[in-house]
Formats: sequence, structure tokens, C-alpha cells
Amino acid sequence: MSASTWTARGRAPGVTGRDAGPAPREPRWTAARLPRTGDGRGARRLVPLLVFALVAALGVAALRIDLIRTRYAMAAALAE
Repeated sequence: MSASTWTARGRAPGVTGRDAGPAPREPRWTAARLPRTGDGRGARRLVPLLVFALVAALGVAALRIDLIRTRYAMAAALAE
């Protein structure tokens, strides 16, 4: 309802259900309706950081796999 047809007791005198118009809808909060808070510089700084973190994680995983292979080779050599 619009503010012009609403009083403390309900609808204004003389306003029937037909005159009041459609019932108001709840606002839908979507990303398209939210205000923009920046110009995208933060995202541009975040991408290289994420790429570096991914490369570092892959490097650590490769080192751990190499260490496991070395331990198995040492155990095999000791068993002979």
C-alpha cells in the first residue's frame, strides 16, 4: 500500500479494496540491485594472490610426493 492511502487504523476512509491497487511485493535483493561499492581494483589485486597461492600449494604437494618416493626407495634399499 502506498503511504497516501494508509492511516493509523488501516485504509483511508473511502478507499475500497479495488481502489487501493495491488498489494505491495517484498523487495528482491539481487546483486543487480545492490549498490556498487568499488571500481574493481580489489578484485584485480586478489587474482594474482590467488594464482600465487595455487602455485605454492602445488609446489608443496610436489615436494611431499617426492619425499614419500625417496622414503620408499630408502626402505627398499635397506630391505635388500
